[in-house]
Amino acid sequence: MAAAYDGKIIKYLENIFSLMEAHTGCDFSNYKVSTMYRRITKRANSHRIDSLLDYIEYLKRNPEEIDLLFQEVLINVTSFFRDPEAFDIIKKKALTELIAGKDEGSNLRIWVPGCSNGEEVYSLAIILQELMESMEKQVKVQIFGTDIDGAAIDHARKRIYPENIRENVSPERLEKFFTPKKGKYQLKNQIREMAVFAVHDVISDPPFANLDMISCRNLLIYLKPEAQNILLSNFNFALNRYGILFLGPSESKGETLSSFQAVDKKWKIFKSSKSDAPPLRAMESL
Repeated sequence: MAAAYDGKIIKYLENIFSLMEAHTGCDFSNYKVSTMYRRITKRANSHRIDSLLDYIEYLKRNPEEIDLLFQEVLINVTSFFRDPEAFDIIKKKALTELIAGKDEGSNLRIWVPGCSNGEEVYSLAIILQELMESMEKQVKVQIFGTDIDGAAIDHARKRIYPENIRENVSPERLEKFFTPKKGKYQLKNQIREMAVFAVHDVISDPPFANLDMISCRNLLIYLKPEAQNILLSNFNFALNRYGILFLGPSESKGETLSSFQAVDKKWKIFKSSKSDAPPLRAMESL
């Protein structure tokens, strides 16, 4: 296929996005063209189809292929405590302060959009549990894990992970928070009860509200700049004053937004200054 994204290729991609949205309900038009082109052509080439137009016809004749393409374009790359230094910093510079600022028994609300199979949600829950024990303070933790992939959400709810999580989870945490189960590990109820999982499209669905923290790591890099700015505006709107925004190491908070203060520039941890400006796209809050 041609390497340049000329008008014809863009039109073909738009046709594929329309087929996918009609079949799955998910709109991929806000994702970067380079990312989507690469993943779609990879899937087409697996059928030895080297023309986007031919692949569109193939999708129309084989609706089940749309489900397989949907899985191909999803970016489900995650692990427990991904970037360990980042999690050490978020623990010291953000989560400790969040718990310290809460009254005993009050609510602490966190949202993890694009949570994939739940590893990041549970990593934060484990750290919060450790902090509550060390600080001798109990708050009601709610971590909302959302993703457009229903299969990933089902996986997260089951909380069963392969044996290789030992590469990222310390022996002490494995023993305390997981139960060995037929060559795998199942997270204990104590941590599972902090998490609420739901299928949710971060671009088109309403954001959550009254949040103490949003962890959106390695999602913005796949979106067009316009979509990035809309999401960041909505995140600021959803966060409480001084709420924490935790991004991936390769992401930016956007040049057009000035409502976040840097807590740690290297690991992209920011604090919302909560301006009175409305979000760039008005959405009803959950």
